[in-house]
Amino acid sequence: MNSLLVIYDEEHANNGTLSYIRAIRGAIKDYVIIDIKNLDNIKISDKTKVLVLKPMSVENEEKIKNLYKDRPELDVEGQWTSKFTTTAAAILNMVKDMFGDKRIKVAIINQSETLGVPLAKRMLDLGYGVLSFNTLSEVSEIEGILKTYRPDILITATGNDDFVINVDEDIPVIDLSHDVAREKNVIGHIPTVYVLKDRLISSWYKSRFLL
Repeated sequence: MNSLLVIYDEEHANNGTLSYIRAIRGAIKDYVIIDIKNLDNIKISDKTKVLVLKPMSVENEEKIKNLYKDRPELDVEGQWTSKFTTTAAAILNMVKDMFGDKRIKVAIINQSETLGVPLAKRMLDLGYGVLSFNTLSEVSEIEGILKTYRPDILITATGNDDFVINVDEDIPVIDLSHDVAREKNVIGHIPTVYVLKDRLISSWYKSRFLL
């Protein structure tokens, strides 16, 4: 199993950062957690994978980009080197656990290059029906389309505090940004740390859904 180096920006850390660090401490055995200001003092071996937790300053993001530019194989999370991210993989695993091999209809409100777009592509490759939105669409427009489309599951992660959507209660929702008005049948936490653990066990990520 590879060791894990977790880098975060203590000055800009939020509740999500601290929550992920707690999850890592509970699930991963071999790890080191550092503030990015100490990065230059750390020697990264070939058996170490790196997880960088946002948010961080623009200046510190540039440091991370330079690190991965020279050593892209270190990026265990994926978002810095355009690989399938741990978040996308965790969502896909959850959906497969919920529905098995059933070919389902999915709606995704996120078209980012790190989550929504690669997740939609992977689901299409699996034979799912996928409808994708971003927040340029009006809420009422999305709600109307969802009533007609009737997805088996909705995945939403807008990152927009002002975005609130009403969805029928019988549609399960994975909601990473508190986008849905109701609480019933809504999952707000995904087990990303277990995908991370799988990737540390395999030298990169050869997990069951990522071959």
